[in-house]
Amino acid sequence: MTLAAPSAKLSVAADLRYQFDGAALPNQPVTLHLAAVPRVSGSKLNVTVRQAEGVQIAPGALNLQKAEGAEVYRQQFSVTRGANAASELRVLVTMETSGGSAFGFFSVPFDSGTNAQKQDSVKQR
Repeated sequence: MTLAAPSAKLSVAADLRYQFDGAALPNQPVTLHLAAVPRVSGSKLNVTVRQAEGVQIAPGALNLQKAEGAEVYRQQFSVTRGANAASELRVLVTMETSGGSAFGFFSVPFDSGTNAQKQDSVKQR
């Protein structure tokens, strides 16, 4: 899976990895696999794909009450990209730790992350 780029240097203490099942072709649904990997233990881990112009996203989110550091938490989303859609999705990750609440936005471009064999993998747990 490909490591999603955070939008800021200081962000939530978690990494986000992603992979599409295939190419995100116009008007064709594709499955987006997300894997959140907290770097520290915390609570109320939430991963939400934000709505983007020209993109249909099946409703859903990853919501956990407790998150252990270095564990992998996965969620799948059905995504349909329109002909004039945005070039990327923004994913919001929030989590509470002993230091307080934190959030981070991550970028998931449509033109990468389709070949799991050539990308870094996330160990199954």
